Amino acid sequence: EKPNSDKITLYAYKHEHILTLIICRGIEILYGDIIFFEEELDLEFGHQEENLDNLGEDTLNDTEVTLDNFNETLEDKLNALDQFDNILGNNENDSEFLDGKDKFDLEEMDQFGNDIELCRHIVTSIEKFYKDDKYPSAFIDKALILSTKELDQSAIEFLEEETLLEIESKPINTLDSIIELMQKELQ
Repeated sequence: EKPNSDKITLYAYKHEHILTLIICRGIEILYGDIIFFEEELDLEFGHQEENLDNLGEDTLNDTEVTLDNFNETLEDKLNALDQFDNILGNNENDSEFLDGKDKFDLEEMDQFGNDIELCRHIVTSIEKFYKDDKYPSAFIDKALILSTKELDQSAIEFLEEETLLEIESKPINTLDSIIELMQKELQ
């Protein structure tokens, strides 16, 4: 698709743990951002555990406070679940109830969480663009998101509601695209 020189478009490309964003008017780049993030929580916790051995006593106390806050929050969530269970009634046949319903697919939930994180980064970058004094009357007309994994439709709808933009999402195979470009270059 050939860019319209009057319209401002946000292009986002997500590959693995990298999100690249550019905002263009036609072929002129107005704003760019690159964001690195981790998709798996195991990686984040692994680094934190390695660093705990090297921390001083004061820092460890700060960490304990954070962990205490986390435990309180977790306790609140569990209490809310208990209340929900009481509303539904304590049914000893809960396993029969769950067998009739679709079970949560953890992989799908993880992918949805990653998609929402992607949306959060896009919204943050749009806010940075709008707050930049270089572009006082520039408004983004639409957004195109390319990703190596297909984005969840609810995440796209969430992003459309947050940004009030028309969002177009396309899955892309980066390796195939690079091979195609190299073949064209060789001809």
